[in-house]
Amino acid sequence: MMSTWNKFCFTGGLFEASVMLPGINNVIGMWPAVWAMGNLGRAGYGATLDGM
Repeated sequence: MMSTWNKFCFTGGLFEASVMLPGINNVIGMWPAVWAMGNLGRAGYGATLDGM
């Protein structure tokens, strides 16, 4: 797991990630994913479903 807590601030625009996972890439039913979490310290962060 990679953590950028308190190291990276992104205020807008386009965020692009290139991720390489270990193992073979032709497994049926495997759906790898990457998430960019918002500011967890901001008041009311989990109060809405914006972005879901």
